[in-house]
Amino acid sequence: MRPEFKQAVAQLECGSDSIGTAFLVAEQRAITARHTIDDYWESGEKISLIFFFQGNRKTVEAKVIYPEKPYVGLDIAILEILEPVAEINPLIISTSEVIPETNWSAYGYSTTKRDTGELFSGIVKQTNIPNVEDGKYDLDLSCVHPQIIDINYKTKGASGSPILINDKVVGVISDKIYGGSMGGVSLYSCLEILKKELGSIVEENDTNNRMILDQTGKGYPVYGPVSSSGFAQTATLTTLEIKLRQARETIIQLVKDFPKDSHSVLYQRLDEVVMGLTNLGPSDLDNYLKQYRFPFQIDSGDYAGLEQLIEILTLIKCKFPDMEFVYNDQTANLSVDIDQDYYNFLVYAVRRHTKMPEILLEIVRTRLKTPTGKKAVQRGEVILPYPIIMDNCSGHKKVNLCKNCQSEFSFENIIKSYCASDDEGYFSGIEKNNLGLLQEIKVLCASCLRDLHNEVDNLDGLLQRIEEMIV
Repeated sequence: MRPEFKQAVAQLECGSDSIGTAFLVAEQRAITARHTIDDYWESGEKISLIFFFQGNRKTVEAKVIYPEKPYVGLDIAILEILEPVAEINPLIISTSEVIPETNWSAYGYSTTKRDTGELFSGIVKQTNIPNVEDGKYDLDLSCVHPQIIDINYKTKGASGSPILINDKVVGVISDKIYGGSMGGVSLYSCLEILKKELGSIVEENDTNNRMILDQTGKGYPVYGPVSSSGFAQTATLTTLEIKLRQARETIIQLVKDFPKDSHSVLYQRLDEVVMGLTNLGPSDLDNYLKQYRFPFQIDSGDYAGLEQLIEILTLIKCKFPDMEFVYNDQTANLSVDIDQDYYNFLVYAVRRHTKMPEILLEIVRTRLKTPTGKKAVQRGEVILPYPIIMDNCSGHKKVNLCKNCQSEFSFENIIKSYCASDDEGYFSGIEKNNLGLLQEIKVLCASCLRDLHNEVDNLDGLLQRIEEMIV
């Protein structure tokens, strides 16, 4: 979420106990969840909105212009701000229908993060839930971040937060619901109310909304103008988002092969990985892919290996939920558990059937060009201290370095055979055939991780095997 959007989101206070979040849609208009202002109706408590921008704090008073009485209709309220808030740009709203499987984000002031604010994000699970007329919600939003299933996380106060898709507000957070989700009220369901109470704001912000088809044939709303030819000038889905969606649909089939009691965890981790890569952005992801794909720094101009990356990350994250990417390191590109010094080096061979020794030797040569690599050799340390997970490589046993599935040929003999024709030895400047640099390196083929569904019967067994294989 853009930093300037957060400035348009305010803490809401209505009496001593009633708290929530509201957001600016015009200089003197804000939207929140109706239940946050119950005390306004019951005891005449004042509604205060506190905005934070450019190091300043601005408190303004507001009154309710919709609804006209409490506990009726949708869980949404429109406020009139008594003093114009001209210093902050309002958020843009959209009344387009929300589409399932869309990435969403929100920003609000939950009790747990009341002082600093909290960024929520996830994937739309369901829309048009038929209880909106009872004053509840019509959106079921899977919340990937934060982990609201944690009993210590209090979501109270986040009600009224703006739900954004592609930089436009499409709904309002209503309440926490079962299954690690947030309930939301879509602006689509409030169209007539918004037209009546906000008038030109709705019409100006929502001009020419259209539907487009992505490469899978699914329809998605376009939040923005459409050219005279009928093609969207600003599409909802970027190329990266489309690729991530396609990858997710494929990986769901892989998850189904695992024990049933592991499905919910794997689905949640899959969504977390997809959301994390979406938030990473195309530029940062491209930089990471250049360190992940072999030959390294290859500029293929596409997302080759992305699906395989998501598969491996989903499985690892199943056991190590706090894993993070590592950049510009010659020994690892994934932090599995920083507290326990667990790291991995993930490698995807762009050319199918690339031989594992070729990849390993290139990583070692790169490492030996660095001061830390040279010192490691001088000290007799392992040149690559963390396990390497290789994907899309040759499965021929004579070049398979995987210590999990290889039993016929030894690691040492495979290296000797592969480098037999190298007259200069394995590494320039190092004694010929010095296998001491290599023998302690742990290599794992990605297929072994994917095939765990063939050898485990339950979630506990899966978690145990993942740890044994990658640590």
